[in-house]
Amino acid sequence: WHVDCIVSVIRPKSLRKMFDNVLKIHENAVLIREKRTEIISQNIANADTPGYKARDINFHQVLTESLQDGDRSKVMDGQQLFYRMPNQPSVDGNSVDEHLEQAEFSKNSLDYLASLELLRLKFQGLTSVIRGE
Repeated sequence: WHVDCIVSVIRPKSLRKMFDNVLKIHENAVLIREKRTEIISQNIANADTPGYKARDINFHQVLTESLQDGDRSKVMDGQQLFYRMPNQPSVDGNSVDEHLEQAEFSKNSLDYLASLELLRLKFQGLTSVIRGE
């Protein structure tokens, strides 16, 4: 589901703009966290691949940029990826620290669930307002 589907049903422009403003940060956060989950999963999957370099994104930077310029495509096409610096370089050139990646995956998963819950609460509140409750 996307906010665009729901917003297209709302006719008055002022209500549509309010809806966009209220939900934009949460929608962007969920999408960016989804992408980060993919990136971290790739790191974990390639923990034993010689020469593989672990990658990540700076969630807060990407979220801020997506809100400022309205463009989520940067994170979707990998422009915001950076190489993670290993704490202990391996002999085969692989930079994945499995423990760090698993910890980042867990933290990102919890943050993703929190973002979904905030988005659910926003929808619940907007639904109440629309119904006049």
